[in-house]
Amino acid sequence: MRKKLRVKDQELILFCEMLSLLISCGVPILDTFSVFAEHLGLRTALGKAIMYVRAKVAEGKNIAGPMREAGFPSALCQLVFIGESTGALDVCLRKYADVLRTPGSELKRFCMLLALCIDRGLPLVTALDLLAEQFGGSFGQDILKVKTRVDGGATFANALRRENFDKLFCAVVAAGEVGGILDTVLNRFAEFVE
Repeated sequence: MRKKLRVKDQELILFCEMLSLLISCGVPILDTFSVFAEHLGLRTALGKAIMYVRAKVAEGKNIAGPMREAGFPSALCQLVFIGESTGALDVCLRKYADVLRTPGSELKRFCMLLALCIDRGLPLVTALDLLAEQFGGSFGQDILKVKTRVDGGATFANALRRENFDKLFCAVVAAGEVGGILDTVLNRFAEFVE
């Protein structure tokens, strides 16, 4: 596995948006990768990573695996995998870009990404693991602690409470869990968070 790809959020946003647009327009994926890598410059870190992915896809591999090998963020790779599996790759890419573009707190971005993962069928524990890596730092460590509690049998809301997450957030999550609409309440909560 390669090192983590070091690119700015703005570059990832552009990559996801353009890839989504070209896919939805019916441009073949190999052409999409070539055009975008050339636009960025083949010597840039992102350009090299895209050409690596392109070469692997040309060999018959899916997109998500080579993206992971090239060091793209784990949450993005998982969403690409889900998008490939469900025929909604353009949607997953666009929504990921929306989350990166959204100003606000880590909690807001966490809610949006977690809602997207759940909406696309990713198990909660897997999504928490991916998002812990995505956020890193102390917030990522808090997410890992929550994941461990959930994996041990706690409800998501109780695990959040034990890690001292915002009380209102925990109450909203509890309501979403009970109602079976966790993705919906996470998205709604994200609308109101700074």
